[in-house]
Amino acid sequence: MGARSFGAAGAAAASSSGSSPESGWSAQTLAAVGVSATCAGAAGWLMLRSQQDLEQAGAAAESLVDLPLLRVEGAKVDPRLRVLSGARGRGLFVEGGCPEGTVLLSVPPQAVLSPDRAARLLLQGVSEAPGAGRADGGAAEGALQWGLLPALLAWVRAELDGGRPASFGLGPYVDVLPRSFPSLPLCLTEEDAERELFGTALLPATQQLRARLLADRDAARQVVEGRRASGGSEDATRSGMWSDGLWLWACGVLLTRGGLGLSLSGGAYDLDRPSLAIVPLVDLANCDSQAPTCEVRAGPGGEVCLVTLRTLAPGAEATFDYGVRSHEQTLFTFGYLPDSGEFAVTSPLQLGCEDQGGVRHALLRLLALDQQEDEQQLVGPAPAARLRRPTGGLGPVDASELIAAANLLEMSSAELKVVAGQVASAGGLPTDLGLKPKPVTRDRLLALLEAWSVDLGRQGASEPEAGGADLSPLRRYRAECAALVAEALRSLRV
Repeated sequence: MGARSFGAAGAAAASSSGSSPESGWSAQTLAAVGVSATCAGAAGWLMLRSQQDLEQAGAAAESLVDLPLLRVEGAKVDPRLRVLSGARGRGLFVEGGCPEGTVLLSVPPQAVLSPDRAARLLLQGVSEAPGAGRADGGAAEGALQWGLLPALLAWVRAELDGGRPASFGLGPYVDVLPRSFPSLPLCLTEEDAERELFGTALLPATQQLRARLLADRDAARQVVEGRRASGGSEDATRSGMWSDGLWLWACGVLLTRGGLGLSLSGGAYDLDRPSLAIVPLVDLANCDSQAPTCEVRAGPGGEVCLVTLRTLAPGAEATFDYGVRSHEQTLFTFGYLPDSGEFAVTSPLQLGCEDQGGVRHALLRLLALDQQEDEQQLVGPAPAARLRRPTGGLGPVDASELIAAANLLEMSSAELKVVAGQVASAGGLPTDLGLKPKPVTRDRLLALLEAWSVDLGRQGASEPEAGGADLSPLRRYRAECAALVAEALRSLRV
């Protein structure tokens, strides 16, 4: 099963596996932006639908036209567009009506916040940062390079917090960013993460991501402090910008707005598809996957445009669809839990085995490829079986993937050859593989689910909320995990 299975349930699962032998923006790049660029989902949702709502916000409705960040050639902002702040969060709204096809925002490539731009700003006088151009996220140099973008954000945030003028013309933009991400797993304290996420796949994923990003912080600090000339604003920010809290805040900005190319895979995360870049102001638009009012398009000169899909009335919100993601990945990346769609949770049972060249491993990987589109984005070196609740919450829990994986793990070599033959003739796994567990499979699945249930019930909602923060998305997720596991246990015991 490997070292990435989580909690006591991971140990139970492990016992079953050994019983049987950036220069511009192309259309392709924009597809990633459409998935990754986002608003402050963790800060709350705005549902202001009328001109009256907009007027009542008063001074909180800010024009975007004068932001220094967009004082570059090619930048365009519709004068009717406003960023509206309120107790429930922040989003983009139109002060006057806009017809279909209106370009509300056009952000040229040179205004995009990318690792290359961060290196140019922070390492003034240095022609090339270590690892420049690297995007694999694997070697130390690559990690250092993408680590400079949170350094840029933390630098400016520290200046603002200290009452000093912000550098690089980024002060007004950073000032409209959320000050905290209370329900984003990455930004929880280690103690809060342990309490709120114990027994879920998000806890080890969060712990690994936190450790990786703090290691990047240490590497970025060496480069920035070693290569920049000391003095002035740099001295003023140096003491605070490298703190865990401020660094993780900056990484939270990137995670909710740039995605960091992360893919959750069981209890781990993967950096195989880096997409680290923020399109300023476009990232202030909230998500609406059901009826978005806008979409993100690539302009002829590589600019990133926010364009209305239909006529917008005064006071309407400018939203776009962030792309297909599972509920679990949405919570991990953005800090909120969608209210609609199918709910699926990652189990400790990985779809793979130690013999990666064997038939068993190949069949388990084929099972992973059968996962739905939103879940296939999460597949990395160690995908895991999932429990699902059908859309609308009606019908029994779907444990077929878990059962199929457990059956494959318990099969003899002869049985595996039979299944492989069926795959060769039918072009896919047999449909009955996940209908009913074999007797020995049933016992091991019961042990796994019972241990998983204990993990999920160990700590949680009975504890007071940390610092008064709204942790309800995390608690809803964990409660749904527990409910799905309980239902799966009942169905297996029948």
